[in-house]
Amino acid sequence: VFKENANNAAFSVTATGTPQLTYQWLFNGVVISGATNSVYVISLVTTNQAGSYSVLISNPIGSTSSAIATLTVQTLPKFLSQPISQSVNHGGSFTLSTSVTGTAPFTYQWNKNGVPISGATNNVFALTGANESDSGLYSVTVFNICGSVTSNPANVTVAGLPPSIVGHPQSQDVKKGSAIVTFNVVAQ
Repeated sequence: VFKENANNAAFSVTATGTPQLTYQWLFNGVVISGATNSVYVISLVTTNQAGSYSVLISNPIGSTSSAIATLTVQTLPKFLSQPISQSVNHGGSFTLSTSVTGTAPFTYQWNKNGVPISGATNNVFALTGANESDSGLYSVTVFNICGSVTSNPANVTVAGLPPSIVGHPQSQDVKKGSAIVTFNVVAQ
């Protein structure tokens, strides 16, 4: 088991026989060109190199194949979908989500303006009853055995409060034709 682009993988075989032995390494049953030593090294392993390896050992009298050795390559999380920016009304709700590929298991940590949100540790983050203080840049950091990656930020904007009346118009009693009537309202 190797981490992608972080490790070299080496396969080796020990064999006996006379006269001199020759070696031919195979990947998923296909000959690997130039791999003709008792050791086969892969530099900076990639996912394309994950699979089955074996070696065919020969001399003029005959040949034999080794058991299959499997190379597993672990990868960092890679985002298939990123959280999406959105606007929501005061008191409304919003949901941010992500999906990733790579070597499982994954753990998640949602952040608001770069600060971890306590308890927000799933691939989905939902908030109900949003207010203006919930506006900000939200991102998620995904961790696995290989390390971590952080999503692009999603800008969430929560609209201000709807207007409310704090001073209602007052009823008035005036004589016909004698005055101008004014009604006032105070809103915030």
